[in-house]
This record gives sequence, structure tokens and C-alpha cells, in this order.
Amino acid sequence: IVTQNRDDVPKSEYILASRRSFNIPILANNELWNFVLSSNFHGTLKEFITQRLGLEINETIKDKLKDFDLYEKIQLDANGLMTINQVINTIRTDILKNADKEKEYLLNYLSPFIGKRLGLVDLGHTGTIPYCYRELTKNDLIAYNILSTRQSSDIYQIPYNLKVRGYLLDSLPFVIGKYSLHS
Repeated sequence: IVTQNRDDVPKSEYILASRRSFNIPILANNELWNFVLSSNFHGTLKEFITQRLGLEINETIKDKLKDFDLYEKIQLDANGLMTINQVINTIRTDILKNADKEKEYLLNYLSPFIGKRLGLVDLGHTGTIPYCYRELTKNDLIAYNILSTRQSSDIYQIPYNLKVRGYLLDSLPFVIGKYSLHS
């Protein structure tokens, strides 16, 4: 819809993606856990396990976590991270098994794009999906957000040297650092 009347933009294909669909598979790469755990979270331990770690709380998981209060409110502060680390240590095998399975499914879905020169247009504002795409596929890309400007009161740190440009408006010189991305 955005580009149907424009001939100055590259060919595009739509993929279904969410932050969750990329964050869970990236847990299969042990060195990238900090990335998934670094963004803010407010909710219960159960919500953290299902949303951030990708596990369904079935009877097996519930039994393994019997020493934890799944309805405890959790934040990613010092106390919350201690609890989360204990939970992760308790169910690490289950997390990794699920992350490996979801990674396989995601890479299969993305296979038509892997190895191609790619610009990924993201409607988000922090570059999570393009960063995860790059790390999962080992393919470099340029992350395009709909707009990139310095005019917003919200400033975000773009992760790990991700190349970011604006798709419809790019008034931002490329720098690694803080700047605004808008959807």
C-alpha cells in the first residue's frame, strides 16, 4: 500500500514477523540471551516464562518450578534478574529445546530470503527484528524503519551496530548511537 504509487523504491515482499517470533529462536544462541533479557519487562513470572522464554506452563514445567511463585510480579532489576536466573537454570534444557525447534521453523520460513541482499522494513522502533534476523541467518542487512529523524522525544539505542535507514523519510545521517525511529 505504501509503495503502490511509487517507482523509486525496491521490490518488496511481506513477511509475517513479531518480536516474539524472533526472540525465542535467538535463545538457541547462548551468547545472545542478554539481548532478549535486556528490554524492560513488568509482569508475572509466568508471563515472563511464556512471553520471553517461549515456554508453555504445562504440568512438567509447573512441577520443575514448584519452588517459585509463578504469579510473583517481576521486573528486570537486580532482584528480578536473580529470580529469573534461578528459573532459567531450572528449566534451561526445556527453553533450549523449544528455542531450537522455533529457530528451525523460523529459518525454514525465512529460507527464500537468506543469502540475498536485503533491506528489512520494520514498523517497530528499536531494531529488534532486523537485529535478530541478522544474528539468526548470519546475513547482513539494512534495517529500514518507516521514518528516521531526530525530532522525537523518544530516543532509542539501536542494537549492536545495526545499519538503520528511514524508508519513506531518512533525515538521519548514519551513525551508531542514539536516535529516533518512528512507525
